[in-house]
Amino acid sequence: MEAFRFSTLVLLGLAVAVSPAQERKARAPLEQAEQFRERAVARIAAGDRNLALADLNQALQMNPDDAQAWRLRAETHLALGDPKQAAMDFTRCLELKHEHAAVYLGRANAWRGQKQYDKAIEDYGSAIKLRLDDPEPFRQRGDLYLSLDRNQDAIDDLDRVIQFLPNDTPSYLKRAKAYGNAGRFDRAVADLDVVLAREPAHSEALTLRAAAEARRGNHAKAVADFTAALTLDERNAKLYLARGDSLAALGDAQRALADRDRAVQLAPAMPEAYLARGGSHHSLGNHEQGLADRDKAIELNPEFTVAWKARGNANFLLERFEAAVRDLEKAVQLDPGDQETVSLLERAKTRWELAKAPPAEAPTPVLASESALIASNLSELPVKAEPVVEPAVAPVAEPPVEPKRESPPPVESRRESPPPVADSVAVEAPAPARSPVPGPPATALPVLRPEVHNFRARAALQAGDLELALAHFNAALSAKPNFPLALNGRGFVLLKMRKPLPAIEDFTSAIKLDAGYANAYRNRGAARKLIGDEQGAAADMAMEQQVLGKRQ
Repeated sequence: MEAFRFSTLVLLGLAVAVSPAQERKARAPLEQAEQFRERAVARIAAGDRNLALADLNQALQMNPDDAQAWRLRAETHLALGDPKQAAMDFTRCLELKHEHAAVYLGRANAWRGQKQYDKAIEDYGSAIKLRLDDPEPFRQRGDLYLSLDRNQDAIDDLDRVIQFLPNDTPSYLKRAKAYGNAGRFDRAVADLDVVLAREPAHSEALTLRAAAEARRGNHAKAVADFTAALTLDERNAKLYLARGDSLAALGDAQRALADRDRAVQLAPAMPEAYLARGGSHHSLGNHEQGLADRDKAIELNPEFTVAWKARGNANFLLERFEAAVRDLEKAVQLDPGDQETVSLLERAKTRWELAKAPPAEAPTPVLASESALIASNLSELPVKAEPVVEPAVAPVAEPPVEPKRESPPPVESRRESPPPVADSVAVEAPAPARSPVPGPPATALPVLRPEVHNFRARAALQAGDLELALAHFNAALSAKPNFPLALNGRGFVLLKMRKPLPAIEDFTSAIKLDAGYANAYRNRGAARKLIGDEQGAAADMAMEQQVLGKRQ
């Protein structure tokens, strides 16, 4: 018995004597792994990520359960542009129960790098749950939402960031972008005001605010901001192009042309610059130059649908119907779903067929206006936003006729060249003084005061006699060129006659004489919509509401 106890004690003594050595041997790889990991941390801090990656590989070979090493290697892979391997390492880290907000945040960025956005959003959410008081996951998720055009989600996340960090200027800038994308331009401008109050020379904020003001119809403010941005970046062709659009909307055709010309000089390979400059040339009556610019836009980008459509529209309005058909067919081929272009193509084909038709054997009466030609031979083009003129006043006794005097000379016809053609970005108009629009000669009418001609024109308009209405408006404007009521009325008659371009000129002239003329803005918006200038139409409708709001 005693011998047995002695043997047991000897064995236990041997075991105790061996255990520390075995323990040291077992811990040696772990200690070495830790040394590799610590050296990797130092190398990452020094910016040498490739050597750091080699150390982390060694550390994980020696200790595959080192969660910190997995996390460090994942972050290193992500920094070196390998999001796929980074996601795998972050996942291994989480499997080892290393559930930290930073790990979910890192894996979210790895998913984002692989364009697996749903997984990224899920991991951002997990990071937020672990750290509700941390603005960073909200910031990064909001940035992702913004890139995905999920603007309201981006706004919600950026709201949280700004609650945490009221002085975080970049978050105001990003939220302004989200508001702008969502069409909430008032809120976008408010955020950009904050940014520019802190950083007046912030070029991107100036550009964004200018664009938002333009979308709100505040083109004068837009021009001011674009000008300020150009002082910071004077060789930015896109800024000149954008300022030119706002100048065009203000009716400043010459300055718009100058800006678009500068854009072409700075970016001679930009088709959009030639397209816009072509629109300016057309608006100023330089039709061949306008078509040449649109030719160049198509040469630079044969798949530029808008350029084919714009050139087709220009040829249609210049009554070059065969060329219009060719251009519009190409535009429809590139974008079959554009019903507006399809409709214009059908009208161009109809007008081309009419132009090719032989004259009738018996003489036919000459139609007095384009509106009569359309009414008798073509299907009417519906005006999507029906313009209005001021309601006709109740019939009253007309003012007495002035003493008879020599009749004025016959009304001069307009220039022989076709009417100006607008581009799809903005429509410029010349100064208020314009030649009367063709119609019955003013000498065929009695000599009356301009106000009486205006009254009779509106009566004729109500009776449906567009030619007589046009004659009275011409007579009123011959005697009183700066008569906004008559300019607006004549523009409306021209719009009824399906002559939107000279109508736009009249509406613009009326607005120049009376900046608070809400009805003229509405009518010009309808005319712009008719020629496909959706941006200009929206700006005019916004201005109408703004003017009406000031009156209330």
